[in-house]
Amino acid sequence: MVDVADVAAAAEAVIFNQNHHGHIYTLTGPAAHSFGDVAGQLSERLGHKVGFASPPAFAARIVLPFITGMPRWQSSLVVDLLSAMKAGAQEPVSDHVERLTGRPARPVEDFISDNLDAFTPQ
Repeated sequence: MVDVADVAAAAEAVIFNQNHHGHIYTLTGPAAHSFGDVAGQLSERLGHKVGFASPPAFAARIVLPFITGMPRWQSSLVVDLLSAMKAGAQEPVSDHVERLTGRPARPVEDFISDNLDAFTPQ
C-alpha cells in the first residue's frame, strides 16, 4: 500500500522532469501490509475492534455492484485488484517513491495517524 501523498509527489516529480520519459515506476510504501494488518492497526489506535472481511471473488463480483452502486465493469476491476493484493502482488516493495521524491515513502502508521479522525464515527 502506498500513501496517496506519495503518489502525488512522485507524479509531480515525473511530470516536471523530462528525464523520466519511458521509465516505469512501481510506487509502494516502505513495507507490505494486508488489509487485516491495517484493520489491526486501526483497532489499536481507535480502541475498538475494526474488522475486515474478504469474501470469495465470485461472491464479491455479484454483490459489490449492488452495495456500492458501481457499474459492474468497475466493481470487477476492484475485485481483480483486491484478489491480486491477496495473492501477494503488493509484497515486493520498491524504493521508487524515494528515488523520485528524495524522501522515503510514508509508512501506513503515519497515514493512520494523520487521518485518524476520518476513521472515527462522528
